[in-house]
Amino acid sequence: MQKIVPHLWFDKNIAEAANFYASTLPNTQVVNRFNNPDTGEDVTAEIDIDGYRIALINGGPYATPTPAISFFLNFDPATSDDAESDLRRVWEALSHDGSVLMNLGEYPFSSLYGWVADRFGFNWQLMLTSADQDPRPFVVPSLMYCGPAQGKATEAVDGYIRLFDDSALGIRVTYDAMGAAADKNSPESVPQPSDVAYSDFQLAGQ
Repeated sequence: MQKIVPHLWFDKNIAEAANFYASTLPNTQVVNRFNNPDTGEDVTAEIDIDGYRIALINGGPYATPTPAISFFLNFDPATSDDAESDLRRVWEALSHDGSVLMNLGEYPFSSLYGWVADRFGFNWQLMLTSADQDPRPFVVPSLMYCGPAQGKATEAVDGYIRLFDDSALGIRVTYDAMGAAADKNSPESVPQPSDVAYSDFQLAGQ
């Protein structure tokens, strides 16, 4: 059973969003809805994306999506003959009326990758994995530490791992290991060589 379920906060339109995700993302369906009996409007909905559940909430105009939280979608040619075409199809749907943060194309870490905020403002990073990479879940939540939170990723990851049982550190790469030059005069909001550039971890078995 999935112990940690991400929740996406909407002002309204979760019924539209749930149906959109179900029709756009591979192996996705709406698995649960709860509506207001007085208005008939959905209050919560839950979608299952290839076995990974995400909840949607109609919570009002009190919070808005941010690129600091996104979801990696890993398209693996080892498990699908249509991985690249699936990625491009999903990209077209998510980017329609959305906002592109990183164009779909080739990068040092992937032959095909792009970052987009969809029409509802939520962020997705689409990546075509390669044969020399370890298998990864299709959906992986991503937390970005920047601005006032710059340099705090190590503290956060270690804290989460201590807090939850069945948790473990995976990869941890610093800017220095990536060849970043030291700049002792940089403000704290600028990445330092000792800061974590990327880290992944298992949390509560996920």
